[in-house]
Formats: sequence, C-alpha cells, structure tokens
Amino acid sequence: MVAKKPKPRPKPKPKPKPRPKPKPKPTVKQPSKEEIEATYKAGVSLYLSGKYKQAISKFQQVLKANPNHSGAKNYLQKARARLKAIEG
Repeated sequence: MVAKKPKPRPKPKPKPKPRPKPKPKPTVKQPSKEEIEATYKAGVSLYLSGKYKQAISKFQQVLKANPNHSGAKNYLQKARARLKAIEG
C-alpha cells in the first residue's frame, strides 16, 4: 500500500494592516471681537494715511471674520473708489 502524502496546509494570509486614520483638519481660530475691531481700526488708519491697498486688505480680513461689519463694508467701498480714482 502506498502512503498518501499529507496535503500541505495553506499558509495563513497576513492580516490586513489597518488604514491610517486621516489627520484631523487644523482648526482655524476665529478672531475675537477685539481682534476684529483692532484690524478694522488698523484699516481705517491705513485708509486715512492714503494706503488704500493695505486698507482694503484689512477691511477684507474684517469682512471674512464678520460679513455684516457695516464700517468695514463702507470703508472698503471708499478705499476701492479712491484707489480706482488714483490708478485710473
């Protein structure tokens, strides 16, 4: 009688590696009311100094944080008009 060879056992499959967890998105800190007002006042100061491009940037920062800030809207419009008049 011929002895049967035992069937080779299949190698166990390696366990799948767990996927790395996605990194949490960095939280963007909302500026405080005081910081918004400080930025607004800096924009007004720049506007009064004739630095319209820099003032526009400040007013845009204020409006990004607080879209309803009426003073920033008003001065942004004025600064753009002055800049347009100067640059033509």
